Amino acid sequence: HGPTLEDEEEEEEEEEEGHSSADGKAADRLKRMYNFLKQKMTGKTEITFKDLVGKASRKAAAGVFHEILVLKTRGMIKATQDKPYGAIEICKAKSFNKGLSSQ
Repeated sequence: HGPTLEDEEEEEEEEEEGHSSADGKAADRLKRMYNFLKQKMTGKTEITFKDLVGKASRKAAAGVFHEILVLKTRGMIKATQDKPYGAIEICKAKSFNKGLSSQ
């Protein structure tokens, strides 16, 4: 099946105990989200936010939403929503496959 958001949430909780740098934690979360998204989008041109979060907790879904916004701001993905409360569609931008190191 691959990684789930529950796996991500557990790693984040473990990480919070061991990290002292907020910037380091943010970079680690972004890297994990990028890798999670990359794996989930293998063979696909787009994915919805709902497909990403599934039945995850509200806290995990909010974290994913934040990281999606960061990746969008960096120009790595495109995220669109046609109407309020509608599906959020996510697709790779041209720079997505370059990875985070180019940012």
